[in-house]
Amino acid sequence: MQCLTNTSGTYTVMTTQPDLITDCTAILVTPTELTNEIISISPSQGAQIGAAIIFVWAVAWAFRVAISSLNSHFESENSNE
Repeated sequence: MQCLTNTSGTYTVMTTQPDLITDCTAILVTPTELTNEIISISPSQGAQIGAAIIFVWAVAWAFRVAISSLNSHFESENSNE
């Protein structure tokens, strides 16, 4: 990653990178840096994300079963009347 500054209409690469990225007018990155930053998670972090997704699906399934059970129970009571 390289920091560019705009001095009188000309972009120049800063020789020393600033501590704050907000000091840069533009940032130059390579495609490798972009892809690594987006998916740079460890296998354990990936497993945690997967487990969280499975948990959400399980909770949704449980709610669906509970609602279906309640609906069928109330429909059978209404048909007996």
